[in-house]
Amino acid sequence: RRHAADLCAPKRAGSRMKAITLWQPYASAIPLGLKSYETRSWKTKLRGPILIHAAKRAKTADREFCKTMAALYGRPELADPPLGAIVAKADIVDIFNVEDIRDTLSTTELAFGDYDDGRFAWKLENIQPLIEPIPYRGGQGLFTVSDQEIAAARFSKPLNNMTIAS
Repeated sequence: RRHAADLCAPKRAGSRMKAITLWQPYASAIPLGLKSYETRSWKTKLRGPILIHAAKRAKTADREFCKTMAALYGRPELADPPLGAIVAKADIVDIFNVEDIRDTLSTTELAFGDYDDGRFAWKLENIQPLIEPIPYRGGQGLFTVSDQEIAAARFSKPLNNMTIAS
């Protein structure tokens, strides 16, 4: 099996990848193929690989939302998603104003994001779920993870041409 260090670019000693923390079930919706945009109140110049990290805590309302989304989308994995772990890798390929794309998105995509006016949608492609989530302490905004810290990670093949459910 290939290791994360083999999959991360650039390939040089001590290289690092950016990561971002998302609340559940939003973090797990990405590797499950339910979400291909991450919505934020800010945009970034970052393009290319990013690690998707699930927040360590979940409020009671978030846990209930996870169970509801699991039942609604027939994805039992969402009922008890991993917390405090890296769950996937993806490429940020573009950033859009939500007003420009909101009307083109599926109801599923809309359910897993905040598409209020004035926000930004980060388009994710080449999503690679981790076979086993890696426990990791996240951070606010974009944070850095070294290849060494995820060297044992095993990613599945990218979700190519992902079709989001309606």
